[in-house]
Amino acid sequence: MSDFGGLLLKDTALSDIQINEYFKNNKHFRGALLLEEIVKEQFLKDEEFWIVLLRKNSDIGHWIVMYRRGNKILVFNSFGINYPNINDWIKSKGKGKGKNLEIFYNDSIYQKVDSSLCGFWCIYVGERLSKGEKYKTVLKEFKNYPNNKYNCKILLKYFRNVK
Repeated sequence: MSDFGGLLLKDTALSDIQINEYFKNNKHFRGALLLEEIVKEQFLKDEEFWIVLLRKNSDIGHWIVMYRRGNKILVFNSFGINYPNINDWIKSKGKGKGKNLEIFYNDSIYQKVDSSLCGFWCIYVGERLSKGEKYKTVLKEFKNYPNNKYNCKILLKYFRNVK
């Protein structure tokens, strides 16, 4: 376990309150929101991101990152799943405004299905992207699912150094 900004890195789900507090001084961060809430929000401007909670029911959810860089929307999901309904929504937001948004998903599985670390993955990816790092560079250091211990060591090392 590692303590960073009042959060403990352990296999425990993070709340929107904890994620919002972590990013309170990050000018690129627009909030940790439910998927249903972002449809009411003004769409992301260049170099802005949301951490979005997808819910199966009121007790189970999964955090993903939606980051805008130019005309690209980078969607990070630690389970490596592409959500067509999100694609449709993103495309509809860009229509008629001179925007031709391209959507990029990671297709590798970085997190075990029975793990609750998705919030930590999203903080890691969102923070690195907000510092100007390239999406592929951030993801390249991880390995696909069979190397979950390797991936978790990278997260632990990163969050140990966060004050």
